[in-house]
Amino acid sequence: MSKYKGNFSKLESIQEELELYKRLVTELPVDIDYIDEKTNIRISKNKNDRSIVMEEVNVKDAEKSDLVYPSIGYKFEQLETFLQPLLDVVPHHIVFIDKDGIITLCNAQTLIDLNETKENVIGKNISHLLKIDEKDIKLLETLNTGKEFYNVEILDSNYGIINTRIIYDDNGNVLRVVGFFHFLNHLKEAEKMNMIGQISASIAHEVRNPLTTVRGYLQLVGQGELEVDPNLFRTLLIPELDRANKIINDFLMVSKSSPITKEPKLVSDLAAHFKRLLDSEALLKKVELVVNVSEDVKGTLILVNQSELIQVFVNLFNNAVESKGNNDLEVSLVCTKNKNHIIFQFKDNGIGIEDQQLKYIFDPFFSTKDTGTGLGLSLSKKIIELHGGTLSVSSTPHKGTVFTIKIPTYNIRKS
Repeated sequence: MSKYKGNFSKLESIQEELELYKRLVTELPVDIDYIDEKTNIRISKNKNDRSIVMEEVNVKDAEKSDLVYPSIGYKFEQLETFLQPLLDVVPHHIVFIDKDGIITLCNAQTLIDLNETKENVIGKNISHLLKIDEKDIKLLETLNTGKEFYNVEILDSNYGIINTRIIYDDNGNVLRVVGFFHFLNHLKEAEKMNMIGQISASIAHEVRNPLTTVRGYLQLVGQGELEVDPNLFRTLLIPELDRANKIINDFLMVSKSSPITKEPKLVSDLAAHFKRLLDSEALLKKVELVVNVSEDVKGTLILVNQSELIQVFVNLFNNAVESKGNNDLEVSLVCTKNKNHIIFQFKDNGIGIEDQQLKYIFDPFFSTKDTGTGLGLSLSKKIIELHGGTLSVSSTPHKGTVFTIKIPTYNIRKS
């Protein structure tokens, strides 16, 4: 402090101290508009101008004209007016609502995508703009609960990613809730059309193969180049038509959303039936088939359509057989219980599935096999979903694959 002692001794009067503060204020690179409550003196300065203006004001009159002590709400309305043209150039949806859910700002991209006008939405409830139930609007949920959303996927009529933030006033009250929405409806439609194109092409390809075989034979017979062979109808033509019909039926099943007929079945009975059904096939294909039912599962019922669930088991078994590598193949079905669900795990020690293929494994018509239709796993997944369950997969290349089925237990037990 000793090095400043000489300088501080110069500030011996209030006037000298005031001059120091004035010099400090003039150097600040900001706009200043301050009113002292005790003296009613207003001090103002432009950041580009060093001169300071000091004047006495009537506080009550100034409050009436909103020149002095404007509320933060008033200041924010001014800020929204300033922000509007800036936010209008942002290619995403930005909406501000107040504590009553009323829209105070809505940028141009929102109005364009939702086919609205500013005059028709400003001052109206957010539900008027989005045209969905209030309970499904994340901005209102944030307003009512105080919970902000970070990169949440929205799957209603407007598809996209939403973020919400709350702006509070000086007293901690909600001033605005701001929604930032990445509108992706156009991408969803493009993806949908692309998927329709892929599925249509796949169906046409899969159905065309057996039809081409049948047509070729009938054409040769019609031209007199081949004699009608009844045995060929039984061994080739009818099976080819059946194959085309199965492809169509399987695809219709994948797209099916109506409920299926179900009845209570013992888990242990289902597992035993599956083993009896495939024991001989496993023996012929030199596959070791193991079925293991844990003690806590015995006596437990699940509500299922037995034939369709067994079809899923058979599909997963066949998939495992087709994944056989150089080593002897072992396929196991392990049945366990986890709280109110039965877990069926199909495990094999086959060649596994590559990571880049794993994410498409349940897509219709995606297949890693030359002769596969790509409907087996998507059909299996759909069947399990119609049972109120889930089907998932994990795999390690060259080590094996695990398919996991999770189905709710039935609340009635057999003794």
